Amino acid sequence: MDGQLRRLALSAAFSPDSARLGRALRELNPDRDDLLRFVPRLSAGGQARLLRDPGVLTPVRDSLAAHGWRWLALGDDDYPPLLADLDDAPGVLAVRGDPAALAAPQL
Repeated sequence: MDGQLRRLALSAAFSPDSARLGRALRELNPDRDDLLRFVPRLSAGGQARLLRDPGVLTPVRDSLAAHGWRWLALGDDDYPPLLADLDDAPGVLAVRGDPAALAAPQL
């Protein structure tokens, strides 16, 4: 399973509690760790089924990717470094365009 699908599944499963996902990503890596290791970190309203079968999101990922969207997880090389410094940094960002623009100082 590709990393973009894994990031989309994590984002959807943890939504709207992206800061909780951010805290989990400080210890787990979406590329190395089984997504099921994230399940105990979900809030009561989390969507564990998406982590058990992220393939259900393949059509969504493909459709959004065709329009230039991609997902950056906390810890990825392209994740904005200033945002990553926050204690409650979002776990996954949906980005359209060049993610390098996010590394520049922002207001």
